[in-house]
Amino acid sequence: MNEKNQHNLLEQRLRSEHPRFSPRPGFTERVMDNLPNHVPKTRADARIPLPRFVLALAATACIALALAQLLPRDVHLPQSPAVTQSQAGDPPAVNFPNVSISQMQDLVAKLDEPLETELKNVISDTRQAIQFIASNFLPEN
Repeated sequence: MNEKNQHNLLEQRLRSEHPRFSPRPGFTERVMDNLPNHVPKTRADARIPLPRFVLALAATACIALALAQLLPRDVHLPQSPAVTQSQAGDPPAVNFPNVSISQMQDLVAKLDEPLETELKNVISDTRQAIQFIASNFLPEN
């Protein structure tokens, strides 16, 4: 009650004071026109809808749990022919194909060809751009 009484006294004091200046004509109407038409939300309306959030979280957890129970757990993938079992307790041995040095060099050369071509094109385009700028924008002697 005391806080409400203080609030009322403060409001009365503020309302009894005369303004230091008077606004230009039409100021109040412009302010009132620019105010939003809806009533501002109270704290209770602005709160997060906690029950809906908890319900959605619980439903998601139930769906995830059901999917974990329904999906098969043991997935057996067929082994590739390159992998062989050496002995019962040892890890599988992987057999890689034999690749000669000349085959590797041919592969690297084939991978480098498009890169070399692109590098030559970039250098050529750069030279042409420099020549264009020099011929059009630099003064002649």
